Amino acid sequence: MGISSQGFEPLQRALKKIFPDFNGIRMLELGNQSFTDECLLKYRDVIRGKIAKDYFSRLGFDHISIDITGLDGSVALDLNKVISDKNFIRQFDVVTNFGTSEHVDNQYNCFLNIHNFCKENGFFIHEVPEAGHWPGHSHYYYSRDFFRILAKESGYEIIELIPVDIPPNGNEIFCVMKKNGHQPFIDKDRFESILHYSDRPTIVDEYWKPYLKTPLIERLKEFIKRCGRRIIRKNIQKQRPDSIAVIFIGTGRYIEYFPSFYKTNIKFFLPHTKKTFFVLTDRVDYSYPGKKEDIVPVLIESSRWPLPTLFRFKYINRISGRLKGFSHIIFVDADMEAASSITEEEFFCHNRPLFGVQHPCHINRIGTFESNSGSLACVSAGSDLSTYWQGCFWGGQTEEVLKMSKELERRIDDDLSRGIIAVWHDESHLNKYFIENKNKVYTYHAGYAYPVVLSGKLSCRKKFIHLLKDHDKMRQSSR
Repeated sequence: MGISSQGFEPLQRALKKIFPDFNGIRMLELGNQSFTDECLLKYRDVIRGKIAKDYFSRLGFDHISIDITGLDGSVALDLNKVISDKNFIRQFDVVTNFGTSEHVDNQYNCFLNIHNFCKENGFFIHEVPEAGHWPGHSHYYYSRDFFRILAKESGYEIIELIPVDIPPNGNEIFCVMKKNGHQPFIDKDRFESILHYSDRPTIVDEYWKPYLKTPLIERLKEFIKRCGRRIIRKNIQKQRPDSIAVIFIGTGRYIEYFPSFYKTNIKFFLPHTKKTFFVLTDRVDYSYPGKKEDIVPVLIESSRWPLPTLFRFKYINRISGRLKGFSHIIFVDADMEAASSITEEEFFCHNRPLFGVQHPCHINRIGTFESNSGSLACVSAGSDLSTYWQGCFWGGQTEEVLKMSKELERRIDDDLSRGIIAVWHDESHLNKYFIENKNKVYTYHAGYAYPVVLSGKLSCRKKFIHLLKDHDKMRQSSR
């Protein structure tokens, strides 16, 4: 969900009320939270950065964030499980929950963990979607009565409990509670008995309820009419590529990913279409899988991180003359592998000239777009920020891809000439371009960039997987 400007205001007020001095106060943040773009624009001089962890640390908090992804310095923990690590039990003066708990399947374990993390006389700060608002955002929603009962049964004192209007989605509940004394957390049966206050939407509530009073045969007819044909419909291939240039960029040790990259792409990805693999590397003498005519090594220089990723459009533009002979260009990160069959009918089910992939860590939450107004990757407050694309998998029809690549090289060079590097490098610039040209972009689901670290956590099927790696070790080799 992220921290909006509407939520930031009561958060500041609450922290100043309960803590006269932030220095040394231990804060645990659920989810690796970031500020929404409109919050950054409104409070740029106060926040000075996208990631909430950086802001709270500057204020003096001894800050730790936990997130199942383990990204951006967070500790990788799963709130579905009861956490017994002594480094977390009763160790924190304040625990914050800005739009994390509603995404956790095991609600009891989640709130039990929150209780256990907090010291006696410590505080909880929640900002979560209110029942009847934020349609489609999550599995669980909450009411103010839910928090009143939770507080009464668990020995909490409610300091503040108010609705916060977040246009256009509606209300969130902002709740501050104090953990008093030694009273144990509400038992599981009692907790589950009040979960109806969470108003969890179900298939019956959302789909079947209107039809329960109609005869069975009529319900079946309506079901088939509304979605049956979609279930059995086959994909219709809308683009017919005659040849595809696959771009692999691997300097230093990243070249070691290529054999598996090549093997899995040949096996699973567009098996009936001619593909040529352009391997942009500083190790053109690498022992490639046999002497294949479909592998074309291209020498590029080795640079310090993050230049190898920031310059990927520059590298592609250097071989634009050779790429013009292909109908399509597809870029895939070096540390990705095709994981299951991707047919031409499935992949080219659209007729848009560009494509990208939904970032798996920003499903139903605002992405970490560039907010520095000095960067050409900066998005405006009025932009459609509903989709955040990951920079690991993109491409499209050759003419449009080369047009985009040329423009993004120009923007990145312009930023660098003024000493600016966007927050997520080439990915930030890619997102800005896709927002500007959204009618040209088809977005594949997050299964086309499925991180191994989230295996079993996403509902989509794995198409491409992102491998685990030691980032520092790999990047040090790319110098």
